[in-house]
Amino acid sequence: MAVRGTRAAAFSALVIPGGYSPDRLRLRHAILDLIRDALAANIPVGAVGHGPQVLISANVISGRTITCWPSIAIDVTNAGGLYVDRPVAEDRGIITARKIDDIGPFVETILRLAC
Repeated sequence: MAVRGTRAAAFSALVIPGGYSPDRLRLRHAILDLIRDALAANIPVGAVGHGPQVLISANVISGRTITCWPSIAIDVTNAGGLYVDRPVAEDRGIITARKIDDIGPFVETILRLAC
C-alpha cells in the first residue's frame, strides 16, 4: 500500500520495523505524517530496535519513555525522550522494544492497546 494518501484511521496500529529500514523511512514525509496522525487519533504506534529513529524524525518522543537498540539511546535522549533499558516501554500510545528477542511482550502490548 502506498503511504501517500493513506489515513491513520485505516489501521488499528502502526509498527515500525528495526534494522536498516528506519533510516530510509524517516526520510519520507508521508510516513512521518502518518505516525503523527495515528498518535493524534489514539492509534498505537510501535517501534522495534532502530525504529524509534522514525519517531524522533516525526518529533513525537519528547517527554515519553522509550526503549530502543542501545546505539540510538543517546539519540532518544537528545530528542527529549526518557530512555529506559528494558524489553518494552509503553507511553501514551507509543510502544517500543529493544530488539527482536523482546518481540513477545511487544506484540502483546500492541494487541492489548489495538483491540
